[in-house]
Formats: sequence, structure tokens, C-alpha cells
Amino acid sequence: MPHPRKTLRAETVSRLRNIAGLADSVFPGRLLPLKASAMPAICVYTLHSDAQSQGAQTQPSFLDTCTLAIEVYVKAAGADCEDDMDDLIDQIEAAVLCDPTWRTACKLRRVDGITTSYKVDGKGDDIYIGAQLSLSVQFNTTFPPALDQTFAGVDLAVKPVEPRDPNLPFPPEDWQLSPFAKITVDP
Repeated sequence: MPHPRKTLRAETVSRLRNIAGLADSVFPGRLLPLKASAMPAICVYTLHSDAQSQGAQTQPSFLDTCTLAIEVYVKAAGADCEDDMDDLIDQIEAAVLCDPTWRTACKLRRVDGITTSYKVDGKGDDIYIGAQLSLSVQFNTTFPPALDQTFAGVDLAVKPVEPRDPNLPFPPEDWQLSPFAKITVDP
């Protein structure tokens, strides 16, 4: 079972690749080919994660607050480049946040907020405008025990002690405990 952060990134990339014209422009991870011919370009990665224990439990369980980063780059061409960026960001937000299956597939408890920051970079004819959308999301992370697959079961039997005279010392000298119960774990 993949870690929830991995699922979050994969499900996000999948939905962003469905935006018209972006199928080959969405990259999982921080590395992005910054060439004018590759723009628009989007990279998806987890920026930050903070897991808080959910108390004493039989297996470690955490409430994880994670920041999902979606970086977007477009070639800065003309006075409308910021409007083009905003249009692309609107499509990205709709592809993720308006799709009810995204939240379910990622097993998210909630989306806490979105922060967007912009930058302009490059030289000469290779000037681009970039934006980073940071989505703060929450999900549960549980680490179940790793059971040895050779474990077949345990036999435990209990033979009840017959009622005895309450005036005799307890436990009686012939008292026996014979456990019997069968517990089986399916691998």
C-alpha cells in the first residue's frame, strides 16, 4: 500500500494531465525541464509534512498535515502573460478541487487552504512567469504491524476449576489451568 503522500502526488498528476494541452507538460517531482519549448510546464511534489500522533493505539496512527506544491511555468510573452497564468491556475484548481474523486482517492480528511505565490525569472527571450500553488491538506497515516507470514496460529485452552468448598485455601492444591482456544491470522 503506497504512502498517502505518494498517492496524493500521483492522483494530482493524473488529474492535471487531463487538462487540455497539458498531458505531456505535467511532471511528478521537483525537477522540471525549463526550456521555452516545454512551457507551459507543471511539477507536483510534497513540500512539507507534519504528522501528529493520535494518541495511544494498538498501531501507530498520525494526523498528517501536508503541503502539496504545484509549480506552474509559462513563457512570459506579451502583456497578457499574467492573465494566461491566472487562467491556467483556475484550470488546475478546478481539475483538483472540483473533482470529488480526487479527495476520495487521496483519502483526505480536508483541504485547509491554498496559497499562491508568483515570480518572474529568466533572461532575454527566455523569460518566464512562475506560480506555486501550495495546498494544505490533512489525512490519516497508519502503520499496521508487519506480521510474519509464517505465523499460523496459537492454540489456547482453559479448563475451568470446579467450584470447591469456599473454606479451603485458594488455589486448591489440585488446581490446573489448561488453556485452549484457536486464534488464526490470515496472511
